[in-house]
Amino acid sequence: MNKADRRFMEEGIKTLHTFNSTPDQPGNTRYIFTDADMKAREYLKSLIEEAGLELYEDGIGNIFGVLRGEDRSLAPVWTGSHFDTVINGGMYDGVVGSLGAIESLKLIKESGEKHLRDIVAVLFTSEESGRYGIGCLGSHFITGELGFEDTKRIKDDEGISLYDTMTSRGYGKDFEKIAKKKGDIFAFLELHIEQGPILEKQGIPIGIVTGITAPSYISVSIKGEQRHAGSTPMNARKDSMCAFAEIVLELEAYAKSLGHPNFCATVGKVNVSPNASNVIPGEVRFTIDLRGIEAEPKDKMTENIIKFFDYLEAKRGVKIEYHIDANDKPMFSDEKLVDLVEGVCLDKKLPYLKMNSGAYHDSLMMAKLCPMAMVFVPSRDGISHDPGEYTSMEEILEGVDVLCESVLRAANLKKL
Repeated sequence: MNKADRRFMEEGIKTLHTFNSTPDQPGNTRYIFTDADMKAREYLKSLIEEAGLELYEDGIGNIFGVLRGEDRSLAPVWTGSHFDTVINGGMYDGVVGSLGAIESLKLIKESGEKHLRDIVAVLFTSEESGRYGIGCLGSHFITGELGFEDTKRIKDDEGISLYDTMTSRGYGKDFEKIAKKKGDIFAFLELHIEQGPILEKQGIPIGIVTGITAPSYISVSIKGEQRHAGSTPMNARKDSMCAFAEIVLELEAYAKSLGHPNFCATVGKVNVSPNASNVIPGEVRFTIDLRGIEAEPKDKMTENIIKFFDYLEAKRGVKIEYHIDANDKPMFSDEKLVDLVEGVCLDKKLPYLKMNSGAYHDSLMMAKLCPMAMVFVPSRDGISHDPGEYTSMEEILEGVDVLCESVLRAANLKKL
């Protein structure tokens, strides 16, 4: 079988980077169902068709390219990633795995290698939570954890529902066909950049993921009293911003106290009202992102901060309201599928490292339906979700080659 096509991967990454909602700003912003997203979809669909794969989309906009196997009665092997970005993000997150999936199926098709099972490239809609506040949106619908009625309640910051957005773009049909059940998919493999510094620091080209940390999202509102900044004495204030500052520091201290690199707490989105330099803020709205590789300590982080809310209400006279928007559980790769990927690396004489993923991925959702494994390639300086995100083309091509061979081997298994 031929090696991954450098030109295909380079052109794909560069072209997708041109589909950008913020061309006057650093990096790339491509949210679900924006003009930039729709252009990216058309481009990716054209690549699938050019590769000679069967193309279809589901009602929420997940894109599929199918390479038929010898026995259509067997459950297929899926591989893929996402193609949206965070605000002012980089060129590689998700895109490497999406293009890598198409390239893998193209290589297998061109090689004439036989495979028992269908192989499906799946390009997930909206893995990032930037627009609607829910990560892995497309794969949440595939697992059945979200359904048609949820699209009416899920809204962006402008109050526009997912239902209105998707239907305006021609989606929202045949929703009953989106969700899969256990047994519908034989295995899922995803290629992704590491988004951390470990592989680069150790000089190792391939990571084999053994576990994926899961996020909890909490939306919080702190309501104090909006007052004059100069005429309100310090001991007479109910300052929502000061309460917010205490919460951020409490989160940082508690997450650090756990002493594990895969337990993290982040506040990355804040809205202050009225947001004036000479006014004590009356309200602060923000989101909390909690991550953990084990469910129990992560849940304790949530419990701890909620108790701290009660303490602050009494201490500062503010009102704190919150909603737990998501509370996903950590998931672990299938051991036999990990062994399969490991065997590919050994055969290719590529050094590898078994490791956890600090970031979540669509693989987290897919593991609820079928055996799952991930292949990582290094991220320079560990940078991701930033314009400085970078992985060399040599490292990307090695990752695609490992993915391709792993997918082919999985597609020729009768059982794991």
